[in-house]
Amino acid sequence: MPKKIICTLDQYANIFRHCELTYKQFKKLIHKKNKRSLNQQVFSFRCKVCMNHRDTSPHRRCNGCQDLFHLKCVDEESKQLCSKCQVQLQNMLLKLQYITQVEGDTLIVHECKSANTICSVCYAICDENQSKICYRCNLRQHVQCYNSQTEFCSVCDQYLKDNLPYQYDTIPNYIQLWKSEYTCQDDLIIIDKVKKQNRVRLYLPKYSDSKEKQLQESYSLIKALCAKSIYFSDDLTYFPEDSKPEDNNAKYERKLEDLDEENLKSFLQFKEFSRLGITPQLMVDFHIKTGFIAKATGFIKKGSILAEYCGEVKKWKNIIFDQNDSIMELLSHPNPKKTLYVVPEKYSNIARFVCGIDNKIKEQVEIVNVKCLRVAINKQARIIMYACKDIQPNEILYYDYNSGGKYLYPTEGYQIL
Repeated sequence: MPKKIICTLDQYANIFRHCELTYKQFKKLIHKKNKRSLNQQVFSFRCKVCMNHRDTSPHRRCNGCQDLFHLKCVDEESKQLCSKCQVQLQNMLLKLQYITQVEGDTLIVHECKSANTICSVCYAICDENQSKICYRCNLRQHVQCYNSQTEFCSVCDQYLKDNLPYQYDTIPNYIQLWKSEYTCQDDLIIIDKVKKQNRVRLYLPKYSDSKEKQLQESYSLIKALCAKSIYFSDDLTYFPEDSKPEDNNAKYERKLEDLDEENLKSFLQFKEFSRLGITPQLMVDFHIKTGFIAKATGFIKKGSILAEYCGEVKKWKNIIFDQNDSIMELLSHPNPKKTLYVVPEKYSNIARFVCGIDNKIKEQVEIVNVKCLRVAINKQARIIMYACKDIQPNEILYYDYNSGGKYLYPTEGYQIL
């Protein structure tokens, strides 16, 4: 006889009491994905359903992932778990040879010998070959339930259309709402003028002439960031539990290069535009194989500054088990445990969408058109991404995350288009 577990829909978590193995696996999965402290979650609260910031509306915490969401954004009968945890729960039950079925106000869970996954719309079993995955909510749906011609499901696509501004004057104001109080936004001031000329000449990039083209570029960036649940930030972000601005001291590493007066002037001018979300003839596009990619919309001269690599600054001991695929070293400390890394997980800019290559393949090394320069500005380490060759219009940006070695960073999964 197959096992049957019956409970009300607002008590999803209780079904684990009948299966100890399932409960342990689910808690292990949740804790692995939920590494931030509760204080940090409350500070950076954005409803996981409507993706809006905290307001006066009533809200509560999900019993699964511990994220916050508005009560008005979920069904009345499923306020114990958010929609993502409900789907995770159903998928996990399927992997453990269980299947769920809703009958009236009860949820019946019983054993099943063959199952692939669950549709997040109709909650029925669907084959991977006959379904699609939304790149915003990461939920699988039947092709007939997907009901959208874009990379987002119908719900996410409608949300992006309704909430993201498509006006040239409102995008900078919208971006400012994403700023964190832990983001280092101090004005960059020239402390010491370096007379020695740098080995790399950096130029202020050329920006699009028409406002309509700039609008499309900025809109593509904030749309991709919102789809990946990333806040826009064009500066380094320090959280007290991970690192402090005082830890980023250039005196710990001699390999950092000091910018000369011309390069520093170009960088300061570039930051005035980039902090408003204005990109240098770059936009974020979507590809079915690799997801979101950054590509050029016009000709970019060799040596032009493309972006500053931004994100959360963390110490090595705090990223040992981090699954992010865009980690970059910021400052090498004599004590390896205090070495700083940039992790663009919750705060980042267009640099997050630069594609990587596998430098063990010669053909992929030849297409690299972006390089990084680690410099010391105001006695702090920063990473500048620049064009190492002329970039033609519609050309995709590629960067070698293993520059200087072949096995420092796992790049086997990177694909070129």
